[in-house]
Amino acid sequence: MNSMLASAMDSIERGAPVFPLRAPLNAPAIPSVHPKGDPLRGKCRGECGRDGHGFHDATTDPDTIRRWWTAYPDANIGIRTGVAFDVLDVDHDDFATGVADLPDCETDGGPVVRTGRGRFHIYFLPSGLGRRIKFSAHCDWLGTDGYVVAPPSTHRVGGQYEWFSSPDLPLTAAPAALVAAVSSRSVTGAAGVPDGTPARTRSSGGWSPAGLVGRVAMAAEGQRNDVLNWAASRIGGDVRAGKASESDALAALDQLATAAERAGLTDREVAATIRSGYAAGTTGRAA
Repeated sequence: MNSMLASAMDSIERGAPVFPLRAPLNAPAIPSVHPKGDPLRGKCRGECGRDGHGFHDATTDPDTIRRWWTAYPDANIGIRTGVAFDVLDVDHDDFATGVADLPDCETDGGPVVRTGRGRFHIYFLPSGLGRRIKFSAHCDWLGTDGYVVAPPSTHRVGGQYEWFSSPDLPLTAAPAALVAAVSSRSVTGAAGVPDGTPARTRSSGGWSPAGLVGRVAMAAEGQRNDVLNWAASRIGGDVRAGKASESDALAALDQLATAAERAGLTDREVAATIRSGYAAGTTGRAA
């Protein structure tokens, strides 16, 4: 049994449903069973009985896991969140800095993963909350309808996910103040924004990357490509207007890509959509 399959089996023994990810991009390894033009695309969550629905495929069935990792022996491990645990994703290489704007954010000794980028995944008992992307300056919350990459998977920058503290430590409930902070994220409508996205927010003169990432993460199924294109074009427009540097734009686009992949788009869709939207924004062709 190879190490990835063994780790996937360990995860399902803890009650965590898993599915294979294409290494090192960490998008679903199983191609979508509903190609463009299929009326079930973006609507079917596995009711058709076939594989190819992203994190909706995740299972704790050992025979299915063996079949998947036989077909994709080098696949990374994706775990659907909101079932066995939720995850606080701290997008900073210093934990204290990453959670500095959050209340009462101690891990209480539960499982922690050091990601392939040197960031942190803090595991908690399921809270019933959904995904909240960039609900604080450096943090995402991955609950229902989300997924997380698990050790010993690799990241596209070359690092490996590893347990920072033991996966066998007991899970604890997230502190009430942290749950309240995650829950307080508001969503409102706005003119000029694709349907299904919240109002735009601005940072000093430009579009807030955190706001754009949040819109991509919460876009309705069937609209995610359009919202991703729109968000990438806004970042390109800021570069064209001199409101953002190219390095800042690339960092923001990387965040958009991560949010879009977690939302269920394939890496190819994400790459093509971001490239098209960003080019439209930088050349002034964006709406």
